[in-house]
Amino acid sequence: MDTLYIRKIKQGIVIDHIKTGKGIMVVEIIKKFFNLDTSEISIGINYESSKIGRKDLVKISGDIELPEIALQHIAVMCGNLSVKKIDNYEVVKKFKLDFTEKIIGIVRCLNPKCVTNVEKITTRFTRIETGLYKCEYCEKTYQISTITGE
Repeated sequence: MDTLYIRKIKQGIVIDHIKTGKGIMVVEIIKKFFNLDTSEISIGINYESSKIGRKDLVKISGDIELPEIALQHIAVMCGNLSVKKIDNYEVVKKFKLDFTEKIIGIVRCLNPKCVTNVEKITTRFTRIETGLYKCEYCEKTYQISTITGE
């Protein structure tokens, strides 16, 4: 049986080791912060991975530099990814994107009495251990999956 792969891109970014089923979400997050109308986008879903079992993969062609806020959103929703910047078919920059230390303005506090749910204040969470975040205002702690709706 022949295997089809997503072809290499000349210039752009590759987001790899995305948890299975989250590839489309990653593209939707990027679209909130970056106009992708002229970019070719390839999404690989449920690929085999020696590191994580199964994974999704996103390739976006073009002269693209993701803003920090987009990377933070992706880290909060997916965590533990690798991001590669491609130029002339070569990886010119590579970094790990892990669950962020701070989550600012992305998710809301689930405590109805938290000041962020009463007044117009940007939410702020601090990671206190892997997967566990504390609201900086009411000091309630939540599993990341609880506040992101996973």
